[in-house]
Amino acid sequence: MKHLLLSLIAAIALPTAVVAHDDQGKLANRIIDAQADASMNIICGTHYSKWISDKNLISTLGMIKIAHHRTYKGSIEDAGESFKKIYLKIIKEWPNCDLVDLGLKQS
Repeated sequence: MKHLLLSLIAAIALPTAVVAHDDQGKLANRIIDAQADASMNIICGTHYSKWISDKNLISTLGMIKIAHHRTYKGSIEDAGESFKKIYLKIIKEWPNCDLVDLGLKQS
């Protein structure tokens, strides 16, 4: 009876633990996306106010992208797609941050 009860508890607990782990990954990615979004908003606003140069803007956006990709939970392709969505939203709000307009290829 003990073995049956332990098996039953394990059968219930394992899927719950897997779902909880998956939710933590999604939550972590939402936090990572929010950090990238906030960072890019700040740096683009700073650039718009002419407090930093194009060169500093480009290097800072590059660092934000690298940090996003390194911390994102999932494949590099998923991280790239996520970052692209954030970036496209940012350049709608801050056209001065469009790297194509700054002479760089968008990636």
